[in-house]
Amino acid sequence: MQVKQVPGAVSLENRARNNLDTLLNNPPVGFDRHLSFARMLFEDVVDYKTLPDFTLRRIANLDTVAPDEKSIGKILTEFEKLKNDLGADYLDKIKQKLGSMQSEVIVAIENVRD
Repeated sequence: MQVKQVPGAVSLENRARNNLDTLLNNPPVGFDRHLSFARMLFEDVVDYKTLPDFTLRRIANLDTVAPDEKSIGKILTEFEKLKNDLGADYLDKIKQKLGSMQSEVIVAIENVRD
């Protein structure tokens, strides 16, 4: 059985990933202090997918393509808020939890009578 994803959610995730990629590859003035946090967010979006839609939307709605001074201010403010809301090391905590989880293998056998 294949899980079907909601198109809006995928689009939101893609937009957030694209904005983070743009910020990492072409950071605006003053964004240097947020680079490591932006890398962490990018890693989460690509590999772990733990961010809620609300947070993805906050990232996706940023104007990262040729931002003007007002847009840069909004980007910097939003990253400060995200860092405060999530915690600067939130992904490390998630990785620790995932590392401590043990995998289980369940074997099921079905008896079929003829």
